[in-house]
Amino acid sequence: MKVIVAGFATFVEEFLEEESVQEEEDVLEEFLPLFYANNLLSERRKAVRIEGYAETVVPNYNLSEFRSHFRISADTFEQLVVELGNCPELPTGPQHGGREPISVEKHLLITLWFLGNQEAIRSISDRFNVTKSSVFTCVNRVCKALKNNITGQVIVWPNQARAQVIMEGFRKHKGLPGVRGAIDGSHIPLKAPQECPENYINRKNFHSVNLTAICDDEMRFLDCYAGWPGSVHDSRVFKNSDFYKTVNDKFQDDSYLLGDSAYTLETWMITPFKDRGNLTPQQLRFNFIHSSTRMVIERAFSLLKGRFRRLKYLDMLRIQGIPTVIIAACTLHNVCLDSSDQWEDFMGDIEEEVNGFENILTPGCHAVAKRNELMQNYC
Repeated sequence: MKVIVAGFATFVEEFLEEESVQEEEDVLEEFLPLFYANNLLSERRKAVRIEGYAETVVPNYNLSEFRSHFRISADTFEQLVVELGNCPELPTGPQHGGREPISVEKHLLITLWFLGNQEAIRSISDRFNVTKSSVFTCVNRVCKALKNNITGQVIVWPNQARAQVIMEGFRKHKGLPGVRGAIDGSHIPLKAPQECPENYINRKNFHSVNLTAICDDEMRFLDCYAGWPGSVHDSRVFKNSDFYKTVNDKFQDDSYLLGDSAYTLETWMITPFKDRGNLTPQQLRFNFIHSSTRMVIERAFSLLKGRFRRLKYLDMLRIQGIPTVIIAACTLHNVCLDSSDQWEDFMGDIEEEVNGFENILTPGCHAVAKRNELMQNYC
């Protein structure tokens, strides 16, 4: 009996390594009695791990070292610890078997290390002296807490007063008035999912999910929508978002978004002229100004992936938990900008377009007239 239970416990441990962040806790509870039986029948071998890293080493880091390792400033970290401490997703009382819970600080440190590095779960487990399943649990809890409790406070569509500030910021760049935000899609590479992997192969022939985002003139995300398979066109993803369903209520005073040619030209979405070699000098000038102004969303994606390098490749078999991880990273991106965290050294390379096919739909006459008016008055 001892051998059977011990062997089954080993199987469960290996099984947990393959499970998603989202489902790990449910699986753990299902097999918990077997772990208890195993502890009663045989003395569990203590894993060899680093001891005291979070408790003694991290507190001795200077501010620069802490920021380098965990990708955010110490002040922002302390602010997040306070906010997460009030979230129901993180436990405060004794756990199964009377064990003391992992502290909020350690939960956040593990999650930041997970998001900021491409390090294997096994290595993170060793560094923080916790089991591999505990790494998944911590990341799951913190990402859910961020999405459920903080995302709605920091990723928000601007009110009229804030919109005026954003539009003025865009106008100062290249002169275009009325720009409320820039929109684009970014592909998050991932391991081939177990179900329908072919749906996630994008035009560049790698598996990915789509993140569609709108940002302001300072790279803050105003709206994020993640999870669609990489093979789906950016325009279709956007049209299935919650933002698109209420788009007519979001633009006043003749304001609009800047989008690339993958999106449909609308009165609230200004796209460049399609260049087939027949554009006038004025149209080419408009396209240049449009592209230069819209580049802020490319820089926002670059900073997001440069700070949270896990988004350069997500090694998660279960697709259900991936959108939560992505939105949590976008939330932390805004928290850092709102806290005036320095970001210049985290900026990565501007990524290449993946599914940026030109939109073939015929735009309405009002949208065409608005773009022509912008071109004539400001180019």
